Amino acid sequence: APRKDWAPTLLDGDALRKATVSLSNAALLGELAGPALGAFVLGASGAPTVGVAALAGELAAQAALERLRARAPGALSAPKGETTKAAPAWAAFFGQPSGAAITTVAFALLWFTALTPHAPVLLAALADRGAPAESLAAFRAAGALAGAGGVALYAAAADGRTETRRAQTTTTSEARRLATRDVAALSIFGQAVAVTVAATFVDAPQTLMVAVVVSRVFLYAFDVAYVELQQQLVAEGDRNAVQGCEAALTGAAELGLAGVALAYATDFEVVADVSATAVVAAGLTFAAFLARRPELVSRPSSSSR
Repeated sequence: APRKDWAPTLLDGDALRKATVSLSNAALLGELAGPALGAFVLGASGAPTVGVAALAGELAAQAALERLRARAPGALSAPKGETTKAAPAWAAFFGQPSGAAITTVAFALLWFTALTPHAPVLLAALADRGAPAESLAAFRAAGALAGAGGVALYAAAADGRTETRRAQTTTTSEARRLATRDVAALSIFGQAVAVTVAATFVDAPQTLMVAVVVSRVFLYAFDVAYVELQQQLVAEGDRNAVQGCEAALTGAAELGLAGVALAYATDFEVVADVSATAVVAAGLTFAAFLARRPELVSRPSSSSR
């Protein structure tokens, strides 16, 4: 919600991009520091202390959000008396004239992959192929650090591409939107290539791990680009509906991958090929979004109003 709803409500232009990158870095820092801090506290003081620390963190985050809400109560307060039902939500999702639904489908397909450093099925396959425990630990750490590199790569590439697009368009907002699309396209293409390499070298653990780590750089760059595209394309009144449908699609992708992993538990090559196919399909889906006429790819008025 802070990245996809609150930030575009309160900010615009370069300030919005900086806030999106900062929020992405904060989320990544939490993913990196949380397990390590939790393990340290667990070892030092036990499970109850971890629970208290987690509760304190949630309360602090909620307090910060409430302070932000108090500064802009009108902008960040949901309309009273309105609820979003499943059918209208999907209608609003697929009815987005800007093509936001296409980008969401592409994003969801990226969840249908086991070629990630934290996927248990991949870690088990690497262990079966002789990868030592130390290499697996380094692999997971490198994957997390690659995410930070991806966010930084997006910030630098998007800013540079925006300057180039400013010379080709009449408005800064149009240049920013086109630059976001450009960087998103390059990011998802890079991920598709890296994941395809990983699936090709399933029986070469070191090459597989390197390819997966490289793919994470492009994945995180695309993730930030995707968030900024959603900010630019989805009408304010439709954001909750679109985010709900996104959660349903990504959840379905994860569930589908779990089914494939269970069906081919003894044949990781099939799981890897299916994973790579899903990522390539995500790239082709995003290409369909890029093929739309530029005048159709802009933030519409809310379809629910």
